[in-house]
Amino acid sequence: MNKIIWVIDDDPIFRMIMSYNIKSVSPQSEMYEYETLVELIQNIEQGIIGVHSIPDFIFLDINLPEIDAWVFLDKIATNSLPLAMKSSKIVVVSSSIDPADRLRALNCEQVVAFLSKPLTKYQIAELFRSN
Repeated sequence: MNKIIWVIDDDPIFRMIMSYNIKSVSPQSEMYEYETLVELIQNIEQGIIGVHSIPDFIFLDINLPEIDAWVFLDKIATNSLPLAMKSSKIVVVSSSIDPADRLRALNCEQVVAFLSKPLTKYQIAELFRSN
């Protein structure tokens, strides 16, 4: 099954590893990489990214420049972004080991997992299979 996948992380090496692992697990998937949430949110709000491009999965880093993951998750939860975003499954990826971050993320309705970086092909395959 073709999936639309967003990887949102300011680390280019992590994005490269994720791209390789996702393509290994799901070669037909459409993958989009974003370094920050500022441009992404603007593009969604302005309709540049339409409903047909809403992702099946979002791999989201917590600590991003300018706008962090918590603001993005809050925008989805409060319907500040298109309702179609509610269908996306969000995987929070972080180097944080703070239990408060894990708890906060997993309390968000759309977050299906909180995983430590880097993700393996096995972890990605499991996420795709189970969600």
